[in-house]
Amino acid sequence: MNTLHKPKWIVFDIGGVLFDSLSALKEISEFLGVEQTQIIEMITENLGDNELGKMSFNNVWVNILNRLNKLKEHENVLKIWWDIKRWSKDMRLLMLELHKKGYRLAIVTNNWRGMKEKFLKDVVESTVIEYFFESSNEGMRKPDIQFFKLVEARLDASGEDIFFIDDSDINIESAKSLRWQTFHYILGDAHEKQSNELIRQLLLSP
Repeated sequence: MNTLHKPKWIVFDIGGVLFDSLSALKEISEFLGVEQTQIIEMITENLGDNELGKMSFNNVWVNILNRLNKLKEHENVLKIWWDIKRWSKDMRLLMLELHKKGYRLAIVTNNWRGMKEKFLKDVVESTVIEYFFESSNEGMRKPDIQFFKLVEARLDASGEDIFFIDDSDINIESAKSLRWQTFHYILGDAHEKQSNELIRQLLLSP
């Protein structure tokens, strides 16, 4: 985006923005001694239904580990997943910077039941996030345009008053169809640093 209308709300995705799910799955697969693709296939088999609340975060992993004959590693797998190193430290700092600057912050994520509480307890200050929209609670998931319209209704904002940060083209296109301002985030090493600096330039520069 070349020009910026100062938004009222900054809306963040989690996976691929705040959280590096691919590195988590890589470490879990290495720990379990199975192919990463096998675990990804198991996760994606019923991903849509599970992200709509059919299965909790805990039960998704119980199901996967049962099928792999690795249920005894359940606690260890959860520790690997929730390792704080998985969560972008600089992005968490950026959220605080935006909050202090007066922007209002919200989360819009496709997730499994039971993840929100852990996120708000261990990853960011819950007082920074005013709204947390999760697919498993709302019964809708991105890129469903109705999910984005629900967000607008709850935030009492629309169009350019919302600045949406996500790593998925299809999610960004849905947001653009409602005239949200969007930022395609790229997680990891130099890409993450570049993304954060661009956001700072857009939203925090005088």
